[in-house]
Amino acid sequence: MKNDRTEIFGAFEYDESMTYEELLSVEDRFIEDLGRLLQDACTEHVEFSPLGDALMFQCAFAGHKLYIFRKLAQEVAAVLPSGISGRIVCLAHNLVDQRIFWLTRGEWREESRAIPREGPEELRVWQVPTAPESDSVDAEAGDAQALTDEAEKQTPAAESDTQTSTPDAE
Repeated sequence: MKNDRTEIFGAFEYDESMTYEELLSVEDRFIEDLGRLLQDACTEHVEFSPLGDALMFQCAFAGHKLYIFRKLAQEVAAVLPSGISGRIVCLAHNLVDQRIFWLTRGEWREESRAIPREGPEELRVWQVPTAPESDSVDAEAGDAQALTDEAEKQTPAAESDTQTSTPDAE
């Protein structure tokens, strides 16, 4: 994980009124501007993922500095083209804090959300069979298969929409 202390994820959506040609032209300029702003903010790496009607990006920072994230939000909002809105999530690698920014042309909003150490009491608890505790580092293949078989037996075949769903569906 190198020395990165913060991961940033961004998602920008394009207005449906934009033609495909407009979208491509605006997207190319926006990726260039956003890449420059992220580089100026000292990101460790940046990956862009154009998706046709949206643009996603991911990058890492060596530090977790609120003033840098706020400056980045301000500068992105200043260069954000008309017809594009987005969100940026800054997630500390220690999972203590996440900062969310909502951006439109010339405006940005911010919210901080603490990530509690323990899950909220009202959430469903999923029970799984546990491996026997042992001093040995090597687990036998048979034990692993037995755990898998036991987990499959305990997994409900189907649950109604009024009940909680499987973890994959959430």
